[in-house]
Amino acid sequence: MFTAITFIFCYLMIVLILSNIQQSPLEEKMMKASVIQNNPYVPNRKYVSLYQENPDFVGWLKIENTSIDYPVMKSDSDPDKYIDRDFYGNKDPRGSLFMDPKSDISRNSSNMLIYGHNMKDGSMFFDLLKFQEEVFAENNEIYFETLSYRGVYEVFSVFQAEIGSSFGYYEYVNLQSEEDFREYIDNIQKNAIFFKGEVSYGDELLTLSTCSYHVSGRNGRFVVVARRKDDI
Repeated sequence: MFTAITFIFCYLMIVLILSNIQQSPLEEKMMKASVIQNNPYVPNRKYVSLYQENPDFVGWLKIENTSIDYPVMKSDSDPDKYIDRDFYGNKDPRGSLFMDPKSDISRNSSNMLIYGHNMKDGSMFFDLLKFQEEVFAENNEIYFETLSYRGVYEVFSVFQAEIGSSFGYYEYVNLQSEEDFREYIDNIQKNAIFFKGEVSYGDELLTLSTCSYHVSGRNGRFVVVARRKDDI
């Protein structure tokens, strides 16, 4: 009897200890990668191998008639990690396309924000400036895919901004209310190079941001805003 009671007690203590062990962020992501690999209900399995290779991978962005065709990264522990690192985490002045830390693809953010460098060699978000021409925007769509969905987006506005100005567009992520949504759209319209008003509260937005040189220094930004119109 004593032996059985002792065994049960020890077993319960081990379970209790194990349940209180905190996994590191990397361990949690690797566990999720394993779950995803073995989950037959993951809708978009074409990028599972990339997620397994680097769990910071959140999706793939492609824009018609541009060189933009890249993975999108997001590091919760180091939001600026991919400013100067490639997919593999190696130092690279071109960096990677990376998502704003406040964006959450798992909860279908009402506005997802992706950053990328405007590289003189034509890589990363250099071709984003093609959207300065409204006719280009009208004829070229944006494709953003994650493990859970494949979205097609149409551009409805392009604007220039300055970091530290009254319109901090980077603060309008995960718009929580119709008031926040309208405020974001109104500010876009005030700063727009062009604006097509085919957008309403409840639409899923995708905002793409890169460097611009319309102001002195390094605070200029060129921003493209698109509305999700369909699934691929």
